[in-house]
Amino acid sequence: MTELPLKIIILAGGPEFQRPRHLKKLWWRLARVIDIPIRESLKVTKDVYVLIDSSNTKVVEYVKRSYPGLKILFPDGPLMMDTFNKAFTFDGFESEKVVIAGDLVDINSQDISLFCKRKGYSALPLLPKPFKNYEYIQSKLGEGRVRTDVGQGMFRVTPVLQRLFFEGPIVSLMMTLRSEFKGTAVADETSANDVWTWMLYLLFDQIYLHKHLLDISVDSGAQVLVPIKSDTSNDYDKQN
Repeated sequence: MTELPLKIIILAGGPEFQRPRHLKKLWWRLARVIDIPIRESLKVTKDVYVLIDSSNTKVVEYVKRSYPGLKILFPDGPLMMDTFNKAFTFDGFESEKVVIAGDLVDINSQDISLFCKRKGYSALPLLPKPFKNYEYIQSKLGEGRVRTDVGQGMFRVTPVLQRLFFEGPIVSLMMTLRSEFKGTAVADETSANDVWTWMLYLLFDQIYLHKHLLDISVDSGAQVLVPIKSDTSNDYDKQN
């Protein structure tokens, strides 16, 4: 079997008024927020892409100026689903991908390298400690629960799981899950908390131990947890 190429995709989407964080200065790292995942990824591979909203010209120009030759992708719209659509489809599902949030300030090349080595697997990080020391987050409306020792700020997806993203009514299922766990407030489809979280919960059925909610015949492929030292919930918001 031919080994598929691996690409790292750093997500820095959203217009500037919604996502101004990527150029914020981190004095203790002598860098801006977006520099951290880019620099650490480039230590592992040169096949790195940054996905930026085309309207966020400050971030686009900063990345072009600071990292000449780095490949930039532009989503087709402002929604989180547009971001993931572009990240998964821009090469026709011809690679495995490690996807990293563009505002992670605790990410390091050693942990990224661990993800890059898990060939043929989709993967999520096993966190050093559970989120807020809770074992699970319990549904408000049903019997579902989400384990909190699993990170989501970095993940690896095989072509099988990338294609699964486009199967079935995934958007409506994500919104249903969000309502079940967070209540009935209006969802924001530009928000990672309202989309990213529940997309990964749906796709990583083996890790989250739920019956596959997409209810389709496509298998989700091999999935593993990768123990890491970085706290992938430690993004710019957590620092402020």
